[in-house]
Amino acid sequence: MSKEYSFLLDLAKKGKRVVSDSRKVEPGDIFVALPGTTVDGNEFVQDALSKGAQYVLSANQEIVSKLGEKGIFHPNPTQALGELANSYYFPQGRKIKLIGITGTNGKTTTSYLIAHVLEKIGFKAGIVGTINIRIGNTSFPASLTTPDCLSLYSYLSDMEKKGMDYACIEVSSHALDQDRVAGLEFEAGIFTNLTQDHLDYHKSMEEYFLAKKKMFTLYSSRAVVNGDSEWGKKIIDDLKNKDSITYGFNDYNDIKVLDYIANLKGIEGTVKLKDRIEKVFLPLLGKYNLYNLLACMGLIECLQLSVDWPEVLRSFPGVPGRVEKIVNKKNLNIVVDYAHTPDALENVCKTLRELTDKKLIVVFGCGGNRDKSKRPLMAKAVSKFADMAIVTSDNPRFEEPEKIIEDILPGFSENYSYEVEVDRKKAIKRALELLTPEDLLLIAGKGHEDYQEIKGIRYPFADKKVVQEILNEA
Repeated sequence: MSKEYSFLLDLAKKGKRVVSDSRKVEPGDIFVALPGTTVDGNEFVQDALSKGAQYVLSANQEIVSKLGEKGIFHPNPTQALGELANSYYFPQGRKIKLIGITGTNGKTTTSYLIAHVLEKIGFKAGIVGTINIRIGNTSFPASLTTPDCLSLYSYLSDMEKKGMDYACIEVSSHALDQDRVAGLEFEAGIFTNLTQDHLDYHKSMEEYFLAKKKMFTLYSSRAVVNGDSEWGKKIIDDLKNKDSITYGFNDYNDIKVLDYIANLKGIEGTVKLKDRIEKVFLPLLGKYNLYNLLACMGLIECLQLSVDWPEVLRSFPGVPGRVEKIVNKKNLNIVVDYAHTPDALENVCKTLRELTDKKLIVVFGCGGNRDKSKRPLMAKAVSKFADMAIVTSDNPRFEEPEKIIEDILPGFSENYSYEVEVDRKKAIKRALELLTPEDLLLIAGKGHEDYQEIKGIRYPFADKKVVQEILNEA
């Protein structure tokens, strides 16, 4: 560590503001020029200086040399930003304990379960994740699964000031790859699973995995890992010298399901929790939610906390938009779910198939400007378990929804029953017209979202609200 960089850390600890966006610079600030693939912070150094930045940290030696005493060199500005943010927001050291959850599916439900359990046994827990940022009784929508580095530190600082003991943080692969959690140390990290997603960014499953693995190699000394996942086994193999707990259905796991029964009320089962047996009831639908429960139980075991599991779990309120049943005056069986990957969609379809011997109808689409290779796989996942599908628009973003649907359709088998309706509200209305009281309808892809993103504009649209509006009009 250079003398100049140590000096900056001391300044941050004494209250010197740290920023990485030149538009937010105020006189006296430290500006960190972050490298980027689309936007490079080094291009905005002059803008930051013109607004009064006192120091500039950069990995560009030429820029640093020209700035004289104002320029500070650091080979990894993203790592430095985390360390500076840590000094600024936690000058006396951080007291709030961090729990990190990473994986393709299950992060949100697992984080909500953990926060619920911690609060039931006397702790205060905040959440940073896909649905919202929750600090005590206050919550507000999240724009990213894991916020940018400075926002994340700001949220954690607010949580600590409001007496939170723990923060449950969903840590995305993008956040790990971009060092958004730099400078943080987690009490434990959870690995839920790894299935196809974000290959528009990571290019291969191996790259995707290596990003996720950073959670355990860089940021957490203890690991709670889905031992049924082949990728989870690779993490365990690579972490031989770290404390770890495995969970799943297979016998070799530390925490495992011995038996279970699932219905439309929830899941009842028996779990072997290392050296003891626990009877549990979880008011959520689907076998895969048992994996989320096991991850939560593993984390609590890792923290060496005591829980009356049957009592605590019965009061779990569920998670918005995660296999959420829509209560309606016609008593129709309607579920909304955030499933937007082939694996997540297959899991929820399989779950609902097991809960009805009548017709299962699925309304779904795919997001625009994202991994195109998964589009036909979504149709394939639906056709395995559902009787029919209505393919519609999701968040097309800057793509034409008709083109996205065109990419989806080849995934259906030749004689599979499906309809196409680009307008999502009309698609939901059509599904409701086809639905009988014995059938089950899944509206997938958006879950908790209350908007539809089209050409850069987020229009108000919530699947749950749309269903209720249509049924009230009928």
